[in-house]
Amino acid sequence: MAASFSFYPITAATSGGQIEIAVLALWTASILAYEEGLVVFSAIALALATGLKITPIFAVPLFILWKDRRWLLTYAASVAALFAAMLAFNGAPTMAACFHYLRAMSASLPSLDNKCISAFVSLLGLGFTHRGLSDATRSVASAPLQFVARLTSFVFYAACLFLAWRNRRHAQSSARTQLFAIFILVAALTSPQTWRYGYAAALIPFALLWSGALERPVTRTRIALLVIASVAVATVVIDWTAGLRLPFLLSFTLAEIWTVSCVLLCLQVLANPQPSDPEPST
Repeated sequence: MAASFSFYPITAATSGGQIEIAVLALWTASILAYEEGLVVFSAIALALATGLKITPIFAVPLFILWKDRRWLLTYAASVAALFAAMLAFNGAPTMAACFHYLRAMSASLPSLDNKCISAFVSLLGLGFTHRGLSDATRSVASAPLQFVARLTSFVFYAACLFLAWRNRRHAQSSARTQLFAIFILVAALTSPQTWRYGYAAALIPFALLWSGALERPVTRTRIALLVIASVAVATVVIDWTAGLRLPFLLSFTLAEIWTVSCVLLCLQVLANPQPSDPEPST
């Protein structure tokens, strides 16, 4: 409990009254239920999380790769039921306005607080154009820069799915749990807008990875990335330092340690899930 409240995104979400705390609970329920073989409960929990925040849908392709038809059918039925209930309660005009809002949020927003790949690319492009972060964060990325930002996010997500597909032979529930959990970080990084508090659910992969590192030997690369990402995300000290009056490259580097370390951690974990575990017999 003390560790969770020292995790900065959770304190930010709690103090700001954000829905991410409920999303964290549903992500946790879904992952734990899947590990215990409660496939239906896992799918329903993630469907509820998707109803609160669209980003959990990024984890759904994992179950396509694993050919888990029962999970997929339950998830699809649950999402359909949720949509029907929201449509009946809110009415068609409200739902149409909601989808219009979601489309508007698909644009990358250059900001030090926006911790995702598209914001990283937009800030980098605008920073060199405006020769400073202060002007860049007040600017809107051009259409070509928006395209590059979205393309970079897509390439990262595709790479994560490819790595998950390559390791689909891992049949152990613990291996799949790790892959399922790391897609919380993948979803946050791929989404066009993920503010600091949006990483509240990332407590799950960090907790699982640290628990695994304490229980079995892991590579030095994973430990280094895990330490850097944990410090960057959980403490936000480095990120706050970037807001000081510093040269552009230094400010940008400090601000984006959060994003870059999480990207590298995701790729490393997906490329080598539970590296010390023996390969399953064929």
